[in-house]
Amino acid sequence: MCMNLNHSKKLLFKRLSLVLATLLSVIVALPIPFVHEIIPVHNYRYNITGMRCGSSPKGNNLARNVYVITVGVFGVTIGTTFIALYSKIAYKMFVHFKSSSNQNDKKVKEIKVEANDRGNKDPANYKTNQEHSTDYDYQVNSNENDSNTPIISKQTGSAKRREKDRGITYRMAIMFIVITLIFFISYTPKLVMNIISGIYKDFAVNLSTSQRTAIMFVNDMFIINNIVNPFIYAFMDTKFRKEAKTLLKRAFDC
Repeated sequence: MCMNLNHSKKLLFKRLSLVLATLLSVIVALPIPFVHEIIPVHNYRYNITGMRCGSSPKGNNLARNVYVITVGVFGVTIGTTFIALYSKIAYKMFVHFKSSSNQNDKKVKEIKVEANDRGNKDPANYKTNQEHSTDYDYQVNSNENDSNTPIISKQTGSAKRREKDRGITYRMAIMFIVITLIFFISYTPKLVMNIISGIYKDFAVNLSTSQRTAIMFVNDMFIINNIVNPFIYAFMDTKFRKEAKTLLKRAFDC
């Protein structure tokens, strides 16, 4: 988002990122079978016994706590890094949009001032001066216009391309910011629950039925990330967004 890369560098960066993410995932997941297991949970109110995945009472408590704390610190570090990077991107986008808005307002004011100045001039004198200067201006400016037209057209086309590319980049940045925000909202509760259940063995056993239901709901909030992400990617497509608006409009009109 912040620097331009050619195609080969982009492809290499994507491959390295994928390999690094896979290695980190494997390293983090390897100790899970040794620190977690399927344990029975008995409900004394209804006199039933269920099973859940929780912290294993066997093994070394110190090793389990170190693993849980390490995973927590790793999650906080990744989250802080994303927040810092996306804050920088969001600030850059805000400055650009504010600058563009100020430039547009300045151009509008200049056009209004120029129009007012022309309106305040004497129409008769303006017409006479215009007639005397028409022939000379045409002869002098015709050659200049012929020579400058390709340059102006080229600059205008280049500026439009840059503006279009910048707009696409900013839309992609907004999309990734939204996806990352939803990811944090969905997975942070699960990370917190894993840390708490890893440190306190009987955390789920001591909860009431209503508390356990709330904890299970919060623990499974990561499903929201899997549901929302396809819609975010889809709404970035112009055709899909247009068709979705048409469908919703027809549905509400009915």
